[in-house]
Amino acid sequence: MEPDLIRQLTHAPNRASFSAFAIVIAVSIALLSRGFPEEDSSAVCAELATMQGEFARNTERVIAPLRTDYIRRLDALRRTLIRERRPEAALAVEQEIARVEAGIVITATPPSSAVTISAADEQGTSLGDGKKGQKLTVQYVKGTWKLTPSSVEGSPDQPLHVGYQVALAGMINGRRERLALIPGETKAEPFTYVLAADYDQLFLMSADNILGDNSGEVQYNTKLQ
Repeated sequence: MEPDLIRQLTHAPNRASFSAFAIVIAVSIALLSRGFPEEDSSAVCAELATMQGEFARNTERVIAPLRTDYIRRLDALRRTLIRERRPEAALAVEQEIARVEAGIVITATPPSSAVTISAADEQGTSLGDGKKGQKLTVQYVKGTWKLTPSSVEGSPDQPLHVGYQVALAGMINGRRERLALIPGETKAEPFTYVLAADYDQLFLMSADNILGDNSGEVQYNTKLQ
């Protein structure tokens, strides 16, 4: 402190205040020089470990019966697929059983959306935009349509569905292009298409060349992830 300031603080009327101030400073210095008590880290870690163990045991009690029931139903599905001679589907179920038994966490997947496609709609049904590398899954739900007023009514999901197909189209840089024809029998095995570019819009529509005389509509489930 400057000498004049010290003389002011030590002046008789202010001597009591200065003494209190000096005591506070002295106590603070003493505490700093001594340091604060060290935290008992071992006790904290032991308490944390106990809580983690309790949480793990409680979680397992809840999940174990759900896991057992899920594996039981998966195994029943696997046997059914084997009887129906669908080896690829059965293999996928076997892989799911192995994943669950190994305790691999299930990652969330986007929900599927049902879309209706009109046979006469030249614009098609929009699925929104899509990014390069995303996978679009398409699965037939129901519905039939006709290519002409006098034609036979048919489903785009039937095995011999030439002319009745659903087309996947994409809008990129203001230009619409056909990306793929959705194959038949997707109700049993969904069709998956990997986007090769970023698209401003994706559409599902009738693949018929002349749509004005078409009639009917079909429904598909779609999922973009």
